[in-house]
Amino acid sequence: MYSIITLAILVPIVMLALFYVDYAGVESRSLVTNVVGKELANYAESIQQDFPRALLVSGRSSVIACVSHVVGSGVPADDAALRIRELALNGTFMGEPSEVMGGDANNNSMTNWTRRLEEKGRAYGLAVEAEVYYLNVTPLDSRRIYFEANISVNARSADYNVNFSRVYPASAVVDVEGIEDPLLPLNTYGAVQRLVTMNATDVFGVEAFDAAAGSGWYWPSADGPSFLDRLEGRTYTSEKYASQSAATIGLQSVVDIGRLVSQELPVTLNKSVVDSLYFNETAPVARKVNGSSYWWAYLDDATAEALGVSLEP
Repeated sequence: MYSIITLAILVPIVMLALFYVDYAGVESRSLVTNVVGKELANYAESIQQDFPRALLVSGRSSVIACVSHVVGSGVPADDAALRIRELALNGTFMGEPSEVMGGDANNNSMTNWTRRLEEKGRAYGLAVEAEVYYLNVTPLDSRRIYFEANISVNARSADYNVNFSRVYPASAVVDVEGIEDPLLPLNTYGAVQRLVTMNATDVFGVEAFDAAAGSGWYWPSADGPSFLDRLEGRTYTSEKYASQSAATIGLQSVVDIGRLVSQELPVTLNKSVVDSLYFNETAPVARKVNGSSYWWAYLDDATAEALGVSLEP
């Protein structure tokens, strides 16, 4: 009888203990799955925040690298937008690793960023596959280049049956101010370099013209080449790039003839000194700018009218 009573007491206790262990296991698994889910959400949010910043870094680095390759070789880019895209995506120029971008394994390319993204996912306990499958480069206006990209991310945790698959879009705007203008070195045997510095106001009138000439300032102009066209050695805005933006994408500046002379470079006197015309073999007839303090300041009639200056007879 005592054995039966003891068994009757123990069976509910054992069953209760087993139920508790099973419940605790379910609760524990639920808790872990919840934590993994939160980690996955944090990871997804970090991608959304980091992607535009990474695109901006890669974009600016690729523009600077493309200028460096063009100026260093003295050979215009065959397709500036394509080469900038290649540099931004893979860190290569014409298929070769670009040291300007940081070399082969430690560069600022988007492909390298996706590798770091996958490594970051492993730190969260996730298996991640990430790929930038779209990246486009177009002119936005006379001083800005527009980058847009899409990245696909697949992340999963097989142990806890948690996963997500998402496409992230991003865009970035790279300002060319402070980046070297490739047109000058391409036309001066690399002897003359100048950073793009935009004029604070419109260049209009002889004082503004002289200020722009003395400071090497640039101003927007539909008659000048865009920055991408300059990388290709062009002295005008091509239809290819003009069709990609509704804004004026061309730039102009004054070629400092005095500086060319001081560098013992060959110069052409009595020629329009606006860069898009001075480096053009078929430039129109030019005359001296009235009131300019520069002896070499010559412009053609159309440019003089656009800049609000008069010319000597």
